[in-house]
Amino acid sequence: MSKVLEKLARREVAFGCIDSICSPALTEVLGAAGMDMACADMMFRPTSWDTFQAIVRSAQVFGIDPFVRLKAYPWAGASDHRLAVDAALAYSLGAVGVAFSCATVEDVERIVEVSRDWHRDIHIHPFEKWEYQSYKSKVASQRVVMPLIEDAQALKDLDKILAVKGVHVVFLALSDISRMVGHPFDFGHPKVWEVVDRAVESAAKNDVAIAANVGYEFSKGPEMMAERVHAMAERGVRVVMLQNSGFLIQKLYRYVLDTIGAGLPPAQPRAAKGRTGKRLPPRR
Repeated sequence: MSKVLEKLARREVAFGCIDSICSPALTEVLGAAGMDMACADMMFRPTSWDTFQAIVRSAQVFGIDPFVRLKAYPWAGASDHRLAVDAALAYSLGAVGVAFSCATVEDVERIVEVSRDWHRDIHIHPFEKWEYQSYKSKVASQRVVMPLIEDAQALKDLDKILAVKGVHVVFLALSDISRMVGHPFDFGHPKVWEVVDRAVESAAKNDVAIAANVGYEFSKGPEMMAERVHAMAERGVRVVMLQNSGFLIQKLYRYVLDTIGAGLPPAQPRAAKGRTGKRLPPRR
């Protein structure tokens, strides 16, 4: 079963991230670290379906849910029929969850319908004809539908999206939402929290979980991140999306290098030795 769905069923907070590096090896690292899910980015990264299939296999071995963020451009202001096609392929390759930037409620309804399809790993035949219904139900029960709110129309239709039967998690993209409420990248602004609070309240009526990203400004150090995550959980966010993998790796190495380098004395040159082992006199 999906680790994310298991945690939500136990009323625990699930942790994930957008994987901007999209490597099977990194997926294994994230799984070994204890992450619940990693969402391979196809929206803004050149990730191939072959790579995603390899990511799925790594995720299955290391016990982490493989999600994918589909290619989309909701800001065009129109429903995108291609989303359903790509979602069908993603689920058939073994994706547990599909995240997608939606422009309309119809986008969401189509993906929910696709999530109920039985196709998965069709290079093998996993059931006999009398097992079809049970197999189809089993496959559908292990899939997660996660609309991503990045567009003004989607934000306006948030209550309708949350009411779509079959949606498990709705992901509030706080970078975009902060821009839409007039305070770009101010993730802690009261107007941003107002959107989160409204979403959590509406989601509770529909048994849907709210996901949200921590935010770049709160992801520059472990203590800062911990404080932000606790605040999000207290407001009812049930799926915490840490900042993308590339960002965190960069910041972690920067933090480590700055910490190690603080107060480090300059390296002292060692005197060179001749072939006899005796120290040579310094050059004049």
